[in-house]
Amino acid sequence: MFTLETIQIPILSPIVSLIIFVGLYCLGQIVISFLKIEKVISSVSLLEFQYALIGIIIVTFLIYPFIKLGIFNYYFIYFFSFFLILLGIYFIIFNFKKIKLIKINLSKKIILYLIIICYLLLALGLITDADSLDYHLGVPLYILNNETYPKIKFWMHLTKSGSGEIFYTIGLINNALQLPGLTQFAGIISIFGLFQKKIKFKNNYDDFYITLIALSCPVLIFFVSSAKVQLVYVAASTLIFTLIFFSNYKLLNNQRVIILINIIFVTAISAKFSFALSSFILWFTLLVISYKSKFHIKYIFISIVIFSYILLPRSYYRLDLYEFNLIESLFKPLPVHLYGYSQLYESLTSCGYNGCLPYWLIFPKNFGTFTETLGIGSIAILLIKFKKTKVFYFVIAVLIFQIFFSAIFGPNNARWYIEPFMWGLIAIKFFGFRNLILKKLFFNIGLFQSLIILIVLFYGVYSLTPGSFSENQSNRILSKNADGYKLFEWANKKLKREDIIISTHRSFALGGKNFIPGDVMLYIDVNNKESIIYMKELKKLKPNLILFYGSKKNYQKLTGCLGELVFYKKDVSTKGSRNPFNRMSEKFDGYIYKFNYKALPYCSIK
Repeated sequence: MFTLETIQIPILSPIVSLIIFVGLYCLGQIVISFLKIEKVISSVSLLEFQYALIGIIIVTFLIYPFIKLGIFNYYFIYFFSFFLILLGIYFIIFNFKKIKLIKINLSKKIILYLIIICYLLLALGLITDADSLDYHLGVPLYILNNETYPKIKFWMHLTKSGSGEIFYTIGLINNALQLPGLTQFAGIISIFGLFQKKIKFKNNYDDFYITLIALSCPVLIFFVSSAKVQLVYVAASTLIFTLIFFSNYKLLNNQRVIILINIIFVTAISAKFSFALSSFILWFTLLVISYKSKFHIKYIFISIVIFSYILLPRSYYRLDLYEFNLIESLFKPLPVHLYGYSQLYESLTSCGYNGCLPYWLIFPKNFGTFTETLGIGSIAILLIKFKKTKVFYFVIAVLIFQIFFSAIFGPNNARWYIEPFMWGLIAIKFFGFRNLILKKLFFNIGLFQSLIILIVLFYGVYSLTPGSFSENQSNRILSKNADGYKLFEWANKKLKREDIIISTHRSFALGGKNFIPGDVMLYIDVNNKESIIYMKELKKLKPNLILFYGSKKNYQKLTGCLGELVFYKKDVSTKGSRNPFNRMSEKFDGYIYKFNYKALPYCSIK
């Protein structure tokens, strides 16, 4: 049985995670060499910083259709996992003598190096955020425990998962619990490689400041300390953006480059549907360039073949589960025709807690939302030096389109704008600043911001990373930072092997194999007749217990399905959070009731 408790082994887990990461780096190097596109990528980036990113995307692309359609078993996942471990060990052994210590001069650049080192250490820390302990880790755990991709309508947050969660199975099957964090770190070093490529700077420190502003973006801390896969594909889209506009177009008009770029596009879309916008904008831009070079027919054909490999299995899965028609299965992110999913959609796209005024792009509403902002780099697009060239107009048009449609269709949070944020900084790197005074002010504010970020990173490393190397530290850190940890620790001790329990707390991945997500209750009225589809589905899983906590939300509405209270603990836990400003000292109680699944669906529907 795979659980977070059995997967996480102090010291061993981070070591195995690092070895797999090195294996992915080596694989990326092999792929780029095989495709003979070193010249293309090195024209816009330091080549070695893109290897891990490419390795992650290639593995994800290869395994996605098989796991999505359930055409696999443990040995399939073990094969890829051990292959990467062996590849990593091989690379370390044969390159150990080539490793050179980097001489760091005591200059401003030490801040940049410290930030990168802190991101690496943070990536090796424990994952404690609610989304990760729900579907980001819940999905790969389900895949490993059941040898199939979940097909559960009532697990509403499942719709937000994708190829990233499938990729994580490669690590979790061999105790590499830190692989999700290192996956985000691959995005960090990819971005570093793009900004550190010296091309047109007159001042040697310009590249330093722009890189510093990019990497001191507060939301990057949020990504690296979680299992969200978003940062990898932000870095990938930034690589493609840079290739399209600032590389030699002739280099792009060849079959090998087009194959890789399309693999990146479709893997990004399968990871998170929000990447469909940026992928389409960049895909269409490249189509225009290919048309001018009379390469467009081959470009479209390659795109159709590669997109079909990923999107057809995805579409088939969605047709079967969510009752979509073919067009809807390809283009609709959520099955809003099903009861409750429109509420989920509204929760993702409404102004919500942050408010509609996007001041949060630059600075947070409060300390509790500090890592949900972009920082000073979000105004980069306003500082770009005007140039009367077609490339300039095209770049600005792409940035405006991305921002405009993000504002219309996207969630109301800074993470949705991280791509135009990075693209805008890339544009400044190549076009320069419109005003030297604004440039100096921008750099000075960026330097100040980076110092604040460094302090936050030090705290993050101190509060999360030791838990990966010590069991005692792990318990202490999870109790403080993972919401619901103590609740599930208590519940796990009370359950028998044969028990199946519904969790009304989001962080159900902290539980064992037999915990069922109850997030559907956040978006539906369980007494409504339309909820019958979920109650019938729940009945098939035969849950005999249900976990409540705190105010016991939905307890009154479910009384017809409940039996006696079998376990209770007063003050079982407090609200944990990575951000100390979001923690609450007030304790809540835990309750486990018997659940009469045989009486479903009519015990709840009135």
